Amino acid sequence: MTIQRINTFLDSPLGLGVLLVFLAGIEIPLYLFLRRKESPYKSQILILVSLVYLSLVFLLLSFAFPVKGKVSAGVTPRLWILGILLCSLYLAIRINKGKEKSDPSVSSSQSRMVFLYILLCLGYLGAIDLLGFFPASFFFLLIGMRLLSYTHPVGLIVLSLGWIAFLYLVFYSLLSVPFPEGILIPYLLG
Repeated sequence: MTIQRINTFLDSPLGLGVLLVFLAGIEIPLYLFLRRKESPYKSQILILVSLVYLSLVFLLLSFAFPVKGKVSAGVTPRLWILGILLCSLYLAIRINKGKEKSDPSVSSSQSRMVFLYILLCLGYLGAIDLLGFFPASFFFLLIGMRLLSYTHPVGLIVLSLGWIAFLYLVFYSLLSVPFPEGILIPYLLG
């Protein structure tokens, strides 16, 4: 199976389901093992394993990005992925040596906030397909910062618009990185 065929499969709802089932198949047994072992680093280890897994999935997906000129659009994501993997390795070594602080105790409101943010991220992924990357990202940033208790309305709008403008100018205009257009905006415009 070629990389392109794998990426086409992973870009489908079935492929996403397989990725999520595989992640759950890694995380749930690991959680049960760490809980039985009473590891003081249970949450940190679960997060690191998830980050490494998702980084490897995104690394695989980056090979399907278009190549315009001499540089592929996948170069920047691959550099970020390399950074995530190196930082994860560093933290894993620190955890193994016992040099990291143990997991903090988490209140039920903090746990609720984590699940709300996960739902926001899943909604964002759906909104990208519907609205397109730039409008969906704007709303994701607004809602996400508000969930994280940033309340200044002008600051919310300026930060969100500033980040979108940066992404548009640098990646879309200068580097010609394609972004998802969504189905709603082209439908309304055309």
